[in-house]
Amino acid sequence: MSNLFPDPFSGGPNPFNETSGLPNDPVYQNSEVPDGEFPETPIQRSDKTASILRRYFTILVLGGLVLGLIFSIGVIRVIQHFGLDDVPVQVD
Repeated sequence: MSNLFPDPFSGGPNPFNETSGLPNDPVYQNSEVPDGEFPETPIQRSDKTASILRRYFTILVLGGLVLGLIFSIGVIRVIQHFGLDDVPVQVD
């Protein structure tokens, strides 16, 4: 029986490559890499696309901060309205 928790720094065999007890996947074995589907070089974004994405990200972050501020002010007002922030009454 092999060691279930081998030392990763020992340089031993990779336990994730051991598939002796598992059957082969017929779909994966019969599949072929499609031609031309994956480009050789990664697609570069244009500067215009990057600026648009940066602007949308900034708008979403600022919108979330504003909505969080409004929501927190509303919660504080509700807590104060119902007197949930008052000191409890002391019972003797």
